[in-house]
Amino acid sequence: MEILIYTAIIGITTSAFTSIILVVARIQKQQNSTIEVNNQLNFVLSTIQRLVRESSHVEIATGTPITTLKLRTRDSLRDPTLITVSGGKVSLKEGASLPVYLTNDAVVADNLSFLKITSYPGHDNVQIDITLSYNTQNLQQQFSKALTSVVARASAATFDSDMVPGSDNAYDVGLSNNRWQDLNLSGNLTVGGEAKISGISGDGTGKVVCVKSDGNLGTCGDAPNASGVCTICN
Repeated sequence: MEILIYTAIIGITTSAFTSIILVVARIQKQQNSTIEVNNQLNFVLSTIQRLVRESSHVEIATGTPITTLKLRTRDSLRDPTLITVSGGKVSLKEGASLPVYLTNDAVVADNLSFLKITSYPGHDNVQIDITLSYNTQNLQQQFSKALTSVVARASAATFDSDMVPGSDNAYDVGLSNNRWQDLNLSGNLTVGGEAKISGISGDGTGKVVCVKSDGNLGTCGDAPNASGVCTICN
């Protein structure tokens, strides 16, 4: 009887310890998947936020979520910078260099989308929506996390390519009551319509600029004809 009792006690104790070990192992696996997803999620977000803050222009449409973020940078070797999802991984491509992955095989990028938010007169904001999941078929280790973050560009606007309007003769640069301060050009200035300099006449209405016979600029003494030519150029 004593042997049977001892055997039963040992069996119960062993079973209890086995259950505890299994529970601890399961919790450890869940923690590992959680830590892995959180670490990679934080790394991807911090990298995208840094790139957006350093960019000179967010070259995506406003108000429509897209899956590829295109950033223009002052560094020609990094321009343009593209961030997207490729093969379940978050991909970063800078300039002509080969893409690099911001995530590894331990996780899967289920979703990555970007939304450009224009908040004039402030800098553009980019909303980032991302979902990462632990890459496993084990139900006990499955873990997924989604985050939404908004980051604003920190630098002033600079342009690394031609600034071309969306259609001909449709958009203005500045307004009559909200003007740019100085315009510095190193090449030619071509004007399809009238060129006026305000304040020349003293009444603030401005005068049409013309070219005098000596090659210097002057102002029209009369209204330009249909071809835009002044009869009198003072």
